[in-house]
Amino acid sequence: MQLKTSCCNKTVIRKDLTRFAPVWGAYILALVMGVFLLLDEDRDHSFANHLTTLPMFMAVVNCGYAMLVAQLLFGDLYTARSCYALHAMPLRRETWLGSHIVSGLVMSLVPTLIMAILATVLTMGSVVERAWMLPWYVFGAVNLQYLFFFGLACLSSFFAGNRLGMIACYGAANFLAGAVAAVVHSLYQPMLYGLVPGSEEKLLVFSPMLNITEQSHLLEIPDYGELLQDWWLAKESYPLRMSFTTGEGWGYLAVIALLGIVFLGASLVLYRRRKLEAAGDLLAVKPLEPLFQIGVALACGYGFQFVHDSLTDASYNPYYATQSLGNFVRNRGWFLFLAVGLVVGWFGARMLLERSARVFRKQAVPGLVVLAAVVALTFAGTAMDPLGLETWMPDPEDVASVGFAQDYYLDFPTLERPGDLETVMNLHAMALNERVTAEELADSTKDNYGYTTSFCVKYTMKNGSEVKRRYQVWADGPTAQAALSLWTRPEVVLSDYFGVFDISQLESLYINGPKQGITIRDQAELDSFLAAFYADCEAGTMAQGWLYHRNKGWFGSPYDETVVRSSIDVNLEGKRYSAYLSVYPDCANTLQWLQDRDVLKELNLEPREGDYDQQSTYIAEKYAEPTSTK
Repeated sequence: MQLKTSCCNKTVIRKDLTRFAPVWGAYILALVMGVFLLLDEDRDHSFANHLTTLPMFMAVVNCGYAMLVAQLLFGDLYTARSCYALHAMPLRRETWLGSHIVSGLVMSLVPTLIMAILATVLTMGSVVERAWMLPWYVFGAVNLQYLFFFGLACLSSFFAGNRLGMIACYGAANFLAGAVAAVVHSLYQPMLYGLVPGSEEKLLVFSPMLNITEQSHLLEIPDYGELLQDWWLAKESYPLRMSFTTGEGWGYLAVIALLGIVFLGASLVLYRRRKLEAAGDLLAVKPLEPLFQIGVALACGYGFQFVHDSLTDASYNPYYATQSLGNFVRNRGWFLFLAVGLVVGWFGARMLLERSARVFRKQAVPGLVVLAAVVALTFAGTAMDPLGLETWMPDPEDVASVGFAQDYYLDFPTLERPGDLETVMNLHAMALNERVTAEELADSTKDNYGYTTSFCVKYTMKNGSEVKRRYQVWADGPTAQAALSLWTRPEVVLSDYFGVFDISQLESLYINGPKQGITIRDQAELDSFLAAFYADCEAGTMAQGWLYHRNKGWFGSPYDETVVRSSIDVNLEGKRYSAYLSVYPDCANTLQWLQDRDVLKELNLEPREGDYDQQSTYIAEKYAEPTSTK
């Protein structure tokens, strides 16, 4: 009868836990201190609120801690002497690996359990209902994260032959998606006219640490300030209570935890096939060497390019205009840094793999040439845009709604009037036709007439997807002038970084004067202000942005002729939200409203003509004839 083989050995586990007790003991101390750091004077609410954000922070901690634990547990595989001695012991590889996995999981479960118990005690007396459950949700989330990172760290340990190789494999697996997103964002995306930053962020789903810290919402508590205000306004004696809800990130955590289990199983497969003589090599799996060499060469190449941009300030901002392939060709320094980086990375990786400096052989050159050619083709292919991403226009029948804003990071208010979709699509086509390139913008600013503004549109398709485009257009050009009817829509004027201000919730105005501001809360006065505001919106003069009001005059101080202002600042305060409004000299109705209330008693309206005639002349000459698409 065949004897059963145990996959876990108590002696190995006990030795692991005692041998590395200082490490996970320090982890316990750090977690306990971290819990106390979350406390403050407003303990009844803020401590619970801090707990909801703890899983996002712990993703970073788990990423590093899991790698450290795996390095400690599997460090005997990385030196030939200890590796041979270890495998001379009467223990099966399954038993040795299973015991270390159990030890690694205990090093997370015990510290986080202590943290959860302590946090449960500290939640007593909180205004958050069922607050005692929050630490246990955090306990579950943190250990699901750790299961993924530990599984990945174990798998990386068996791909590598030494500690440096393990760090390289683990780092590549965790941050490859983020690195690709950064390269796409800074190099390739700016070559496609109109594409906005952010589309590459979808790649972050393949980098759990970055995805959890940026996008995951596991636990949510309503805004305490809003609830407190509602409670105070109601003037009731009922106790202020609030409760937490679970978000949508738990499904993602469950998926990556299952991946962690799969990685642990794959670790056993790799360990069974691992050759003892691989101890000390950078990689224990030889077929990975070409991929490692290519990856290091690309990382160095793009890294050197980023260094060039930071040293010369030659980077092209994707938020403002597109860059052409010709611009790359003219910038020889950029190509030089990229080429040098590829060479350094290619031969540097070979040195690490062979543990020798004698790697400059003719046989290595063809591979480097092929890699450089592929990189060049990616730039050329992006510039030629074979997929037609630049010129893409939606089918009106596929569009559910359309949004419009001056910048992609603002809220996109939805346009709901009849014909709005057709208007926006016409403006979209005009922006494509106008096309301001980075070279053209750079040339124009040398002569002080290069003022441009943004044109941003968001299409929400009927299939649920969203498509955003952002174009830089001349402020005096045909697209910007045609867009004035949309720039001055009340909902577009009042769109901000945090949403669209609901003008019906207006409760007060704060007008920032030259010396001191005034506040208006009278409802009749507020209604009168709104009437003037709407009148200027209809007149097409309320567009936000100084470029739309050039040569219309300035607000100047009678006490200091050198002090001028382009606008008067008005803060609109609502019940819960606020908005910022700039009133310019050509906003006749709103300006008259301010003058009638003596707000401008210390301001003079000083016309300043001719300051920007050069740009107006440039634009007039540029668009004297129909513009053709470049």
